[in-house]
Amino acid sequence: MFAADPPRPQGGSIANGVYHLTRIEDFVGASGSTNEPRRQKLGRLYISASTDSTADLQLAWLDNFGELPLPIEQNLSLVITGTSYAYTVTCSTARGLEAPGSTSFTASTNELILIFPGPGGVTRVETFARE
Repeated sequence: MFAADPPRPQGGSIANGVYHLTRIEDFVGASGSTNEPRRQKLGRLYISASTDSTADLQLAWLDNFGELPLPIEQNLSLVITGTSYAYTVTCSTARGLEAPGSTSFTASTNELILIFPGPGGVTRVETFARE
């Protein structure tokens, strides 16, 4: 965890392709505590049919929070607006989320950074590199 403010989302064009999770960072603000245990994930995203305003996203996670890894797979439809996208889950494993939501992001040709504000003032930033 970093006792600093998270990066601000910049938006951008989300390129089609396969992305692999390369880094997870948790930001707690300048006066936040950095003592919480770190959660590990392995993940892959596949972006297809991407335009300036929509995309399809398939994700596969191996979430290592307990003793056994928890595989999660989902298909999402994205509607992109500025620095965030709204998503609708079209298919999911039993452990995946099913409710629609939104995520802030920064995209470049070879990288996708997802920004998730969470409980207790913690903001998770997940960085993916495109193959």
